Amino acid sequence: MAVASQKKRDQLILHTALTAGRIMIENGSEIERVEDTMTRIAKNAGAQTSQLFVMITGILMAINGEVGAQIEPVKRRTFDLEKIAVVNDLSRRFADHRITLQQFADQLDHLDSINRYFPFWLQLLAAALVSGPLEVVFRHNLPDFWITCVVGLLGWWVYYVPFLMPLILFKNKIIRIFFITNPWLLVN
Repeated sequence: MAVASQKKRDQLILHTALTAGRIMIENGSEIERVEDTMTRIAKNAGAQTSQLFVMITGILMAINGEVGAQIEPVKRRTFDLEKIAVVNDLSRRFADHRITLQQFADQLDHLDSINRYFPFWLQLLAAALVSGPLEVVFRHNLPDFWITCVVGLLGWWVYYVPFLMPLILFKNKIIRIFFITNPWLLVN
């Protein structure tokens, strides 16, 4: 009975550490920081040994030699430093024994499920309102303020919309790069 209980706990340790690592990588954290956080989670959870292999496309982790190694793929990349900060805060709270391993895993699963992006229309407006003033600040070109706002808005649209299409990721990136590096196609 104790062996089954230990294997279940090892599975929970792996799930927690892999989820924390994936969330951190997906949201822009450094690989070294991810490795450190995952190692600390395993150690604080009672794992005697842990082996990690972390890349930007996936994580491989094994603990205690009893449970097989598990792989966690990293399928998307973005920058959300708030999620990284939340993972770090949860890790510190777990190390200080303020939350249990199960609470830690549950909170990571909840963090992973929420989407904190602004509505698309607001992102378009922000892209326009960032682009126009940059034209004035860096090029001292007030007459082109509005056209730069339009180009910024269209540039963000071209960047964002291919995410919604079920194309191959490579094709999406080629489409974005083509229009972003050739903004005159959007204006002419």
